[in-house]
Amino acid sequence: CDHFGPRDARALRPLQGLSLLEVGCGGGILSESLAHFGFDVTAIDAAEENTRAAAAHAAKNPLLRRANLSYKAVTAESLLPPDPDAEADAPPGARELFDVVVSSEVLEHVVAPRDFVRTLARLTRPGGLVVMSTLNRTAWSYALAVVAAEEVLGLAPRGAHDWQQFVTPEEMTLMARAAGLRLKSLSGMTWNLRKTQFELSPQDLSINYIAAFTKPL
Repeated sequence: CDHFGPRDARALRPLQGLSLLEVGCGGGILSESLAHFGFDVTAIDAAEENTRAAAAHAAKNPLLRRANLSYKAVTAESLLPPDPDAEADAPPGARELFDVVVSSEVLEHVVAPRDFVRTLARLTRPGGLVVMSTLNRTAWSYALAVVAAEEVLGLAPRGAHDWQQFVTPEEMTLMARAAGLRLKSLSGMTWNLRKTQFELSPQDLSINYIAAFTKPL
């Protein structure tokens, strides 16, 4: 909460009034959690079946009746003006920008990750945040995300991940810097067997990690 000034983390909706775009929302599980915090959430996915399923799931949650959550079957690129030069000259308010842009476990699947990060930055309001999580390109990530998850346990379809497309934290930081963003925080995400949940681990970036970048004013 601290990035957007003093807010009461104990409040029911501590981030109320802030706009958030989730790119690649899938079934909407993260979108729902973010809406609970008070964000005005626009969740998009290129697959219409995903947004339909996400909207249907959210409609069954009584806790979301007062939330501002919408789903759209569009790409992030479609939200940008077609001409970058026209975008630069556009008056304030001519296109929608978001306080926070989130993309979770998407970067490792896109064909042109540098262009994708640039798109996320262009959709972010100056002073806002871009948050991305992805898989690091390490032996550990190959063993768990490809061999274990796809070939042994069947948790993901075979071929769902291409290890060569995994992105290291250094590569992500360079992409973000080229898009005009500045690194704010970086942490690994590890599975806690005892608590059966993911936890942030600044020391362990070997498999999944999450990074937050600021867009300068």
